[in-house]
Amino acid sequence: MTQAIVLDIGTAKIKLGIGRFTPGQRPSSVVTCETLKLKFNHASDSEIASAIGGLLHAHTGRGTTTALFFATQAAREDDELASRLARILNPVGPLNILTGEQEAKLLKQTLKLTTERAIGCEIGGGSVQLVGRSGLAASIPYGAVTLSKRFGYFLGEAEETQVRRFLRVELKRVLEGVTSDAIVLGTNQMATFVRAVKRFGLPQGDAQLNELSRGTRTSPEESVRVAEMEALLPLVRSLRPDDFPGAMPEDPGFLYGAHKVFLLVLELARLTQAAAVVGTNASSYSFLARKLATGAYRTGPMGLQTCSVTKRQISSFARYGV
Repeated sequence: MTQAIVLDIGTAKIKLGIGRFTPGQRPSSVVTCETLKLKFNHASDSEIASAIGGLLHAHTGRGTTTALFFATQAAREDDELASRLARILNPVGPLNILTGEQEAKLLKQTLKLTTERAIGCEIGGGSVQLVGRSGLAASIPYGAVTLSKRFGYFLGEAEETQVRRFLRVELKRVLEGVTSDAIVLGTNQMATFVRAVKRFGLPQGDAQLNELSRGTRTSPEESVRVAEMEALLPLVRSLRPDDFPGAMPEDPGFLYGAHKVFLLVLELARLTQAAAVVGTNASSYSFLARKLATGAYRTGPMGLQTCSVTKRQISSFARYGV
């Protein structure tokens, strides 16, 4: 069996995808292996190395593993952070800084768009990627976290109007004249949230949302009407810290940033005339891990640098840091 790992360092989270392949069998991957939240501004290099090393060590098998490490919007907009992360990871492998265009192209490979006119969308902490079968592959630097930093973590109706107007302008730059019948998201968390709220009421934090989702998810895909989301907007607008014990502005969970995510999706749907939002279990990092495990790429995908790592290397990295 061959194995590959892909580490995705985002604005708010670090995610790990694992791909496994045995000749004669279909390749498999872990869609979301584990999410590690780090506050880069408050952690030392050694603490970051130890945390990342521990995550890699827990999920790396014996022998040699193909590895790909990449960072996205947070590193794109902060050269100092990009250099720091590259230095930290240097003992185990090179760090790739994905451009917005590369993120969008990767999403296009990962998502299966439900119809010819569907638009694929991935909303991260720092940016949003938009793709379509017509050739659309774009990125805008405004995700849930960056919008919160720009407009505040809690929005009243006046601030909400400002955010929607701002998003309308930014989205129109890349979607002028584009229409859609559905918005396909790279996660089903949004659709699950809407279904869970309709069935059980407002979840008290991310953990309860995950628990409630077991009672609402019937397939890898979840679909909700845009009108259902609009109807829930006043409730989402009312979210406050007391609703989510332990949530902090520097460490937002999905529910903590739900208001901005709602506004992004609603403005995207309004601009393209989409009537439905479809959630999926697709993830770019697990897609890449599965492909790397099968040896599908003779060189790194999209020109990205991969490396080979051993359990011993990772153990040393996790133990001693940098």
